[in-house]
Formats: sequence, structure tokens, C-alpha cells
Amino acid sequence: MRILFIFRDTKMCEQIGVMYLSAMLKKTGHSTDMINTDLEDIHKKMVAYKPDILAYYTMTGEHKYLVEFNKELKVKHKFIAVFGGPHPTFFPEVINKEGVDIVGIGECEDAIVELADAIEKKHSIDNIQNLWIKKKSGKIIKNPIRPIETNLDRFPHPDTELMYNGDKRIYEFGEKRFIAGRGCPYNCTYCFNHKMNELYGNAWGHVRWKSVDKLIDEILQARNG
Repeated sequence: MRILFIFRDTKMCEQIGVMYLSAMLKKTGHSTDMINTDLEDIHKKMVAYKPDILAYYTMTGEHKYLVEFNKELKVKHKFIAVFGGPHPTFFPEVINKEGVDIVGIGECEDAIVELADAIEKKHSIDNIQNLWIKKKSGKIIKNPIRPIETNLDRFPHPDTELMYNGDKRIYEFGEKRFIAGRGCPYNCTYCFNHKMNELYGNAWGHVRWKSVDKLIDEILQARNG
């Protein structure tokens, strides 16, 4: 399967969540690419890459542009539109918008691989945890969240190749970003943690760490290109 990740603009910042998704997809035999729609011609990219899935990383506010952008693309191209990231996680009802086929909620490394595998093998996608799925009839299947992954070392390193090839400015920029752990024990009023606690329960409040060796290896890989 070919999966094209869509950004309006990466803003010269590694989108680490998407880099994890891409790494998992590549590990399981799928192809990935990305595009900054403010910087490149999406129609040329669609013709050249021929993606089966368009995966949108969506922040609140920006989602309005991307939903409309996706709807217009559907007029000229055939693909499955998957919306993930902060906005669909907290507002999964975005699936009701025209052209949105699937919404990913929460941490979706395993969900996106299951989705790509199922579509490729022509199997049902109706029961994939973390995904809301819109059927042709308009019915929405609302699958539950899977248990949170506690072993972060199970995931491959974030796919730097995807991001550095997709936005050369990020590669050339001297600063690189890494995430050593996930989750947070606090519940600050200005933060989204209370919503993640609603999704995952107490498991979200237990910080999950990568091993030291795993993190060092990831840093060395990024440094050595």
C-alpha cells in the first residue's frame, strides 16, 4: 500500500508522531511519502505517487482547511482519507464531514498498520481499534481505544528519511527533536492531558520511557544522517 502523509506546512519542525507511523508502515512492507501542500503541487504528487491512502495530521483550526482541501481532492482522485492527530483525537465527529472516510484516535502506530494490511488484503476494516470508520451507507463504526503500549522500545525509530526528504529545510536546520517518553502524571489546566486521561484512564498518567540505549541509538542515527 502507498500512504501519503499530508501537511499544510511542517513549519520546519519534525512531525514525530507521523514519523513513527511511517516507520511502522515501512517496517511492515508498505510505502510512505509526504507533502507540504503550501509548498508543492498536490495534483502532481498524486499522479506521480498514486497513493492508496491520504493520511492527514490535523491540528484544531487547521482542520477546516484540510477538510475542504480533502473534499476538493476527492473530485479528481480516488483514495481513502484518514484524519488523525490532536483534532480528530479530541473531536472525532470530524468524520461526519464530507470526504472524511476514517478517523484515528489516540496513539495509532498499530492501527494504521492494521488498516493498511487489511485494505491491501481486501479484508474487513470494521473492527480496528482506535479507528472510527464511515461506511458507504453513512453509518459510523466507532471502535474502542486499544490498551496503551507500555513498551516504547517495540516501535522502530521515527522515520527521519520521510521528513528530511519531504522538507529539506528540516534536514538542513541544525536543531533536531527527540521524545524520550510518553504520558504525563500531571493535570495542568492549560494542557490536553485531562482529555488523554479520559481516553486512556490512569494508564496515561504513568510515564512510559524508552530505554537509554534505544534513545542514544535514535540520536546517533539522526546525527549520522
